[in-house]
Amino acid sequence: METTRSVVRSYPVGDCNLGELRPRRRGAATDARSHSQMFLYYVVARDLENVEKLLASSKVQDQLSVRYDRTTISVLDLYVAQLQHESLKPGDSPKILVDVNGLEAWFQSFETWFNTIKKAKVPRIATNSSTTISLFIAAASQVWVTPDKVTEEQWELIQIFPTQGPSKIEDAIGLPTRSQKESGQVKKLKLKKL
Repeated sequence: METTRSVVRSYPVGDCNLGELRPRRRGAATDARSHSQMFLYYVVARDLENVEKLLASSKVQDQLSVRYDRTTISVLDLYVAQLQHESLKPGDSPKILVDVNGLEAWFQSFETWFNTIKKAKVPRIATNSSTTISLFIAAASQVWVTPDKVTEEQWELIQIFPTQGPSKIEDAIGLPTRSQKESGQVKKLKLKKL
């Protein structure tokens, strides 16, 4: 099965092609591309402060010939274009983003979390939840640093996130459901907790 839509441009950064995503096809190459995309989402989520600087700077966007157009794809393109520019022309542009050493450290963290999630904690992840997993790993790596810091009880709750969705998360942590909100039971729930 093939699609004709590219997800993100390919930019060489150091010795790798960060964001190398082409039209999706089944097989090992697809897995490599989807893992590359997952890591890119993770990097952007880990570097939000610098992403905001990129999005706010029309001068940098002009220099890169990449525009932020309020889409996720444009954020990814802009981020990777800036990484490439900083890598290939270090004197021509302001140093905004994480350097190669930082990317390598982040990759090790991402790989550790991903392998723990996929092999041990949440082995049945839907293929369409790769972005969700990437964003979770970015947040989790800052909250717990390493997966071994997460308790079994926390892992049980975490696995609800990519497998069952937001409504099940609300149930699991005791938030009121939509029907409870609509029927006015929220006030009753709050009073019970007091």
